[in-house]
Amino acid sequence: MTIDLDCLSAEEAVTNWESGRFAIADLQWALEKLHEFSRIVGADVCGAYSSPKYARWKQRFAAEFDHPKIQRPAAHQIRAINLAALEELWPLLTQPL
Repeated sequence: MTIDLDCLSAEEAVTNWESGRFAIADLQWALEKLHEFSRIVGADVCGAYSSPKYARWKQRFAAEFDHPKIQRPAAHQIRAINLAALEELWPLLTQPL
């Protein structure tokens, strides 16, 4: 099971891509449904924001051309928002519902 944070709304997670439309409550519902029919044996959460760093100008060009221009919160706010999301999501993945 992989949860990519960019599926969540901008209020719930900050990523390098466009935000999704799901709330953590939506993921909780989906995981409860999944638990009804299967067992989760491994999980990860990916997609948290990272400051862009490029080794080559072509990488910078491609990334800036391909990524949307989104205003993001300050770094300490990004960490706080994503940590709050992780603190809600991780128990849903690691504990039986």
